[in-house]
Amino acid sequence: MPRPSGLFFEQNYRRFRALNMLRHVLRHKNLILLSEKQTELYVNMTHSWNMTSLLTYKKTDYSNAKRISVNTSAR
Repeated sequence: MPRPSGLFFEQNYRRFRALNMLRHVLRHKNLILLSEKQTELYVNMTHSWNMTSLLTYKKTDYSNAKRISVNTSAR
Protein backbone atom coordinates (compact mmCIF):
# COMPACT_ATOMS: atom_id res chain seq x y z
CA MET A 1 0.00 0.00 0.00
CA PRO A 2 1.56 3.35 -1.00
CA ARG A 3 2.14 6.00 1.63
CA PRO A 4 -0.13 9.08 1.47
CA SER A 5 1.50 12.26 0.21
CA GLY A 6 1.08 15.99 0.66
CA LEU A 7 2.69 18.70 2.77
CA PHE A 8 0.30 18.26 5.72
CA PHE A 9 0.94 14.53 5.84
CA GLU A 10 4.72 14.93 5.47
CA GLN A 11 4.96 17.37 8.40
CA ASN A 12 2.88 15.14 10.67
CA TYR A 13 4.75 12.03 9.52
CA ARG A 14 8.09 13.62 10.45
CA ARG A 15 6.76 14.54 13.90
CA PHE A 16 5.40 11.02 14.35
CA ARG A 17 8.77 9.49 13.36
CA ALA A 18 10.65 11.86 15.68
CA LEU A 19 8.47 10.83 18.64
CA ASN A 20 8.94 7.15 17.80
CA MET A 21 12.71 7.64 17.67
CA LEU A 22 12.57 9.44 20.99
CA ARG A 23 10.65 6.56 22.57
CA HIS A 24 13.17 4.09 21.14
CA VAL A 25 16.10 6.08 22.55
CA LEU A 26 14.54 6.36 26.00
CA ARG A 27 13.89 2.62 26.08
CA HIS A 28 17.42 1.72 25.02
CA LYS A 29 19.29 3.82 27.58
CA ASN A 30 20.74 6.41 25.21
CA LEU A 31 19.47 9.16 27.48
CA ILE A 32 22.12 11.36 29.06
CA LEU A 33 20.88 12.48 32.48
CA LEU A 34 22.43 15.70 33.76
CA SER A 35 22.57 16.67 37.43
CA GLU A 36 19.30 17.42 39.24
CA LYS A 37 20.07 21.13 39.47
CA GLN A 38 20.23 21.47 35.70
CA THR A 39 16.89 21.81 33.95
CA GLU A 40 17.64 20.30 30.56
CA LEU A 41 18.14 16.74 29.41
CA TYR A 42 19.72 16.14 26.05
CA VAL A 43 19.21 13.10 23.90
CA ASN A 44 21.90 12.68 21.30
CA MET A 45 20.64 10.80 18.27
CA THR A 46 23.88 8.99 17.42
CA HIS A 47 22.41 6.03 15.59
CA SER A 48 21.91 5.68 11.85
CA TRP A 49 18.75 7.78 11.88
CA ASN A 50 18.68 10.78 9.58
CA MET A 51 18.02 13.44 12.23
CA THR A 52 19.67 16.83 11.79
CA SER A 53 18.87 18.36 15.16
CA LEU A 54 19.32 17.51 18.80
CA LEU A 55 16.12 16.83 20.71
CA THR A 56 15.86 18.90 23.89
CA TYR A 57 13.81 18.02 26.95
CA LYS A 58 13.06 20.32 29.85
CA LYS A 59 11.92 19.16 33.27
CA THR A 60 8.65 20.81 34.19
CA ASP A 61 8.14 19.45 37.70
CA TYR A 62 10.97 18.62 40.10
CA SER A 63 8.68 16.74 42.49
CA ASN A 64 7.64 14.29 39.79
CA ALA A 65 10.50 13.04 37.64
CA LYS A 66 8.14 11.32 35.21
CA ARG A 67 6.70 14.61 33.96
CA ILE A 68 8.84 16.15 31.25
CA SER A 69 7.83 18.32 28.35
CA VAL A 70 9.08 17.28 24.93
CA ASN A 71 10.28 20.02 22.62
CA THR A 72 10.73 18.80 19.03
CA SER A 73 11.10 20.76 15.86
CA ALA A 74 10.36 18.86 12.66
CA ARG A 75 12.15 20.20 9.63
